[in-house]
Amino acid sequence: MIKNGIYAAALTPMNDDLSINFPLFANHCHHLLSNGCDGLVIFGSTGEANSFSVEERKKALEAIVNEGIPASKLIVGSGCASLTDSVELSCHAMNLGVSRLLILPPFYYKNINDKGLFGWFEELIRRVDIKHLQILLYHIPQISGTGFSFEIIKKLIKTFPNEIAGVKDSSGDWEHMKELCRRFPDLKIFSGNEKFLLDILNVGGAGTISATLNVSSKLAGELYSTWNTPVAKGLQEKLTRRRKEIEQFTMIPALKHLMSESTGNPDWCTVRPPLVALTTEDGNALIDNWEKGLST
Repeated sequence: MIKNGIYAAALTPMNDDLSINFPLFANHCHHLLSNGCDGLVIFGSTGEANSFSVEERKKALEAIVNEGIPASKLIVGSGCASLTDSVELSCHAMNLGVSRLLILPPFYYKNINDKGLFGWFEELIRRVDIKHLQILLYHIPQISGTGFSFEIIKKLIKTFPNEIAGVKDSSGDWEHMKELCRRFPDLKIFSGNEKFLLDILNVGGAGTISATLNVSSKLAGELYSTWNTPVAKGLQEKLTRRRKEIEQFTMIPALKHLMSESTGNPDWCTVRPPLVALTTEDGNALIDNWEKGLST
């Protein structure tokens, strides 16, 4: 079962040759779980999932599980444009003990209607056919080009009440998140941006799954543990400022630059094309803003 809480959308560290750095990946996951995170999402957007092959993603998951990352703490992104790739990644994760999956809609063809989207998920669930499957629908229409309407969510949970567990809403639209919580109180609704963490908790949401928790998980964890106390508003304001400092730059390269600075490891700056590492000028500006923000 997917639990409420704070989940970092984990970065995927790489070597100079653009291969995944398995030891650094495992170390980072251990660090996040020890610093405020209730769990991790790997190979979501922040993890550059769709820049890696199916085989690379499978080997990386095997590597971190073998290094002691509990399968029960992981949500694995397994949604691809290809149905068969999505099934393969989903079954692989499930066979390693990871029952919780974050699944994008098939994102290559645009203007897909609800009938087509339902058919894709129906086929995915039929082919995976493993007990305890828990699916988070990944709503990020500005990137995928295909979102989940309220009607398709209703049909999916009616047909697959045991498999459809919730929604990660990364649309950035607070009114949409709030309406999801109102319409589907039995689903786990996660904000994809911690700027909305306190708001979504106040309307019955489950928490947040966010990229910037790679560098601010401890603060987010503190807010989550005190969200219904008088200190929550101040913590949310501080967390929101942290997010806005990073949003001035391209998100994934900026987060990797901060990780490189905090760990002293230049490998953290490596991103896969078409992403590009921050320029020296932007990197210096980011660090300067970040360090000033830490003092406030």
